[in-house]
Amino acid sequence: MYFLSSRLKSAHRCGGGWLNQPLGKSRIILQDKGSQLYFQGPNAWINDLSAATNFEQIIEALEFVRREKLANLDIIMSFGDPRYDIRLTASP
Repeated sequence: MYFLSSRLKSAHRCGGGWLNQPLGKSRIILQDKGSQLYFQGPNAWINDLSAATNFEQIIEALEFVRREKLANLDIIMSFGDPRYDIRLTASP
């Protein structure tokens, strides 16, 4: 926690940088690592990130991946600008 707060204070003193950039509402989505397609529903993988299924929480996405025995996926926390996306490996 201290590390994060000191980094934020440092960024603010340096003109804010990314802190001054408005970010969109976050979305939690699944992406197939091989095809780069996004999960929309059972047997439905699409190119359009904005139409992908949005999970409420990361843990919900992880539980879904494990329950459905899906493989080769990433969980992406998307903020509307790919520069700020956070990508987590959901499966090996």
